Amino acid sequence: MESISTTDWEIIPLSQLTENIQYGYTAKASKEQIGPKMLRITDIQDGNVCWESVPFCSIELNKIPKFLLEDGDLLFARTGATVGKSYLIRGRFPDSVFASYLIRITPKPEIIPEYLYFYFQSSGYWNQIQQEKRGIGQPNVNASILSNLQIPVAPLVKQKQIVNLLESVRVKTRLAKQELSRIPNLTRRLRMAILSKAFRGELGLGDIEQSGQGVISTETLQRSHTQIIKNRKDSGKKVHSKLSPLREDDLPSIPTNWTWARFEEVVFVIDYRGRTPPYSSKGIPHLRSANIRNGEVQWDNIRYVTKETYDTYMVRGLPESNDILFTTEAPLGEVAFVPDKIFSLAQRVVVLKPSKDLLDSKFLFYQIMSNQFRSRLFRQSTGTTVKGIAYRNLRKMGLAIPPLEEQRKIVKTIEPQLRLIETISPFVDDTVEKLENLERRILSDAFRGNYTQHYPSARDIESETENAFQSRIDEYE
Repeated sequence: MESISTTDWEIIPLSQLTENIQYGYTAKASKEQIGPKMLRITDIQDGNVCWESVPFCSIELNKIPKFLLEDGDLLFARTGATVGKSYLIRGRFPDSVFASYLIRITPKPEIIPEYLYFYFQSSGYWNQIQQEKRGIGQPNVNASILSNLQIPVAPLVKQKQIVNLLESVRVKTRLAKQELSRIPNLTRRLRMAILSKAFRGELGLGDIEQSGQGVISTETLQRSHTQIIKNRKDSGKKVHSKLSPLREDDLPSIPTNWTWARFEEVVFVIDYRGRTPPYSSKGIPHLRSANIRNGEVQWDNIRYVTKETYDTYMVRGLPESNDILFTTEAPLGEVAFVPDKIFSLAQRVVVLKPSKDLLDSKFLFYQIMSNQFRSRLFRQSTGTTVKGIAYRNLRKMGLAIPPLEEQRKIVKTIEPQLRLIETISPFVDDTVEKLENLERRILSDAFRGNYTQHYPSARDIESETENAFQSRIDEYE
């Protein structure tokens, strides 16, 4: 039990502060309205209850008063993953009883329910719960343990002051976190806006258009396609029939010195679909579609193959530096650059090797990430629950191809902007952590009697983050 720094407080067992400590009612939940609602542990999510989704239960009429929830009741999860978590019944709610995995306490008049509830969020409470928690596979807290919890009790006037402070902190913290939660979606939209503008040729790079590099000719694309077909035959993969012409009226408009090329004309695909190697407990990493996320290779949850399996399996072609990994299914359309290490490939990951004289790897990488390409990719996909794309459809997709020099300048222009966007997420995470730490600190101090000191406000923390982020913007500018 943490010490308190004031003399007019008392340390009192919870049993002396409550009218009763009671286990809930045991019954089967039903979607049919066969009785009152029955609140369960799983109905309490993030400190809230959606009463509309709480099920009903059958209970004898003479037992309802014993288990009926009242305003000001406190409920505890006594078992499971959320053991020790509490919920305060307040406001308007339907007639409801509480289920058997919950424990109810009814505070006496000399203790404010909100005061108790806030204490049950504090480190002082959780330290006691952790010491008393029973069970290894399924830890639990029983009524006896709750009864013996030691509660720091302030005089009623100070209880009200503490409750007012903590409610104000909670409201302001929640509002700040709600605002921060909007930022990831805004950054995704900003990233897509940058890519969309880049691949519509709207970055204002007019000087490149006058540089003497004209539209890539049909003959150049045919030579590139012929070489890619040869590479595909050499790798043992099926060569499909002649490519059908692109319907440019179905494609976005592009500058006059750009051209539309079909995927197979400018990208050789190393494809290991149709083969699944035996896994090993260690050895060479085996990259699956689940390991390609957000433009990077994720090295957690990796499978392995032996060196012997790798040598037998990886015979259709090996990835090289600047090649791109592309997921064809589950999920569709994720990309990452080939890592600088040996690995084998799963069925749903292919390697994209752009024609070096026509297509810059980074330009292809970012174009695949753009909304213009992704929307067309998903239109060409098949499947209902899991979307995927067959090579016969991927090969026909259009890629916007500016002259190579312009491709590189586009990449050079957008990469600093995209890197800047990527720095936003750590700032958001850091701010949320600061807000949560501040709330925990105020909770802890309040129940030691140190609740009148000055704390930084949620707005102070937001401003600090904004200033730090602005300095990062200034660095890029």
